[in-house]
Amino acid sequence: MNPAYHQIELFSERRCCVCQQMRPRSEYCRNKKGRDGLDPRCYSCKSKRKREWYEKNAEEQRAYSRRYTDQHRDERRAYARKKYQEIKDDPQYREARKTRCEEWRNLHPDGHRIWRGKNMERLRIRARINYHQGSEQAKLSRRTTRRLAYAKNPERARLIGRQKTANRRAKIRSLQVGEVSYTAILERDQSICHICGIYVERQNLHFDHVIPIAKGGPHSMDNIRVSHQWCNQRKGANLIEQATGKAFLKPSDADVAKA
Repeated sequence: MNPAYHQIELFSERRCCVCQQMRPRSEYCRNKKGRDGLDPRCYSCKSKRKREWYEKNAEEQRAYSRRYTDQHRDERRAYARKKYQEIKDDPQYREARKTRCEEWRNLHPDGHRIWRGKNMERLRIRARINYHQGSEQAKLSRRTTRRLAYAKNPERARLIGRQKTANRRAKIRSLQVGEVSYTAILERDQSICHICGIYVERQNLHFDHVIPIAKGGPHSMDNIRVSHQWCNQRKGANLIEQATGKAFLKPSDADVAKA
């Protein structure tokens, strides 16, 4: 093709068949069936017609989109993963994605929480699938990490375990849960059992709720005291005033011998 003719053809104007206005050829879509390879409607008229058609057939279009997504779910996910692997390390893509996420969060501050509330069962199913499909090596690594941490500092691991157990029990009963520092409790009580008044060795250390959680006591520093293991177990879910005498609260000779 003659380059001069190509330039004339590119910058010449043509009339839209809908709005009847002269517009540059660059404002028309390509169409192989057209006489000159362009669509007879300009961009604005074609977009307007598409919007009107979608408004009239919105429900039908949504139903079609849902059917198509369900029928090609695996293909769409595979394609999305492939494209993501290709561009995930691109700094320009990462910056653009970060910007889009921040803009969306600013426009929808509660959007993520609302979506999780509506799709909680779906998230549980996905978590179970991911857990069971996870590699045995990853599970073994998590177990090994926990065991090493426990062996390195068993006392801290036991304190964390007690904290989690008490938090769980209190939340189940919808009770007050406050910030608890067991080290601060030890310093406050000077390692003296609040039940029998005897010094507590580290190997027999327990922490007791003065008002048991089972009776509505809060999990807070004001309600937690140092105690012996045997004193805590004998007291159980009772108040000190409900215990049947001092003999019930004092350690036996066998317990003292073990200590």
